[in-house]
Parts: sequence; C-alpha cells; structure tokens
Amino acid sequence: MNRSEIAQLLTQISALDNRVVDEAGVEMWFRVLGSFDYQDALDALPLFFQKSDSYLAPRGLIVEIKNLREQRVAEMEKAQRELENSEGPGDPMPLCAEHGLGILYCTPCCVKLSAIADMHPNDRHAHAVATIFMPA
Repeated sequence: MNRSEIAQLLTQISALDNRVVDEAGVEMWFRVLGSFDYQDALDALPLFFQKSDSYLAPRGLIVEIKNLREQRVAEMEKAQRELENSEGPGDPMPLCAEHGLGILYCTPCCVKLSAIADMHPNDRHAHAVATIFMPA
C-alpha cells in the first residue's frame, strides 16, 4: 500500500472508531502495513469489526489479512481438487509410462517433454505420445 491508500484505509476505520487521521498516524501505519495489499486490507476490515468492537491496531488488521489470504488459498485448493475430481468433458490427463503419474505432476517427464519439443518441432505430439505417455 502507498501512503494515500493508508490514509483512505484509516478514514474508513475512523468511521467506526472515531479516530483522528493525521500525517503521523498515516506514516506509522504505512511503516507497519506498507507491504500489504490495499484490497486485502479493505476486505479484512469488516472481518475484524464483525468479531470485535475494540479499537483497531495494525496487528489486528494484519491477523485478519492473513486469515483472509489463508481462506482464499483454501477455497482455491478446494476448487482445484473438485475440478480434478470431476468427470467433465475432455480426455483424462495422460499418465507417464515410467512413473504412472499424471503428466502435469511428473517433473522428470515434463523435462523429457520439453526436450522432445526442442528436438521434434514438427511432430512433437506424436513423438511424445509414443515415447512417454500411456492412457489414463
């Protein structure tokens, strides 16, 4: 966040706790929260005030920002697992013949596939299928 965003954030906080927003306060909050994303901080504000009617210090907001980020990561991981487990249209991910892993999860085979792409630019797909993959 930049100082202007910190000032905007403190102005919103002041609507709930009647704090005075001044240059010294903006500077100190900037020194503590400057590395955080402004939108994350805005999204975390209601989370703090839904749980507490205490005077908000930077630490309380940092805790809520971290909780919010963890929640977002968990939601993305859940969506990814659901996507991977769904039986949607399309072909299943091929497995590597040597390791039996989905090709996107097999680092040695991804390295081989990259080398094949360099050596066989005109027919890399057919060559890769013939030498690396087996049906899922």
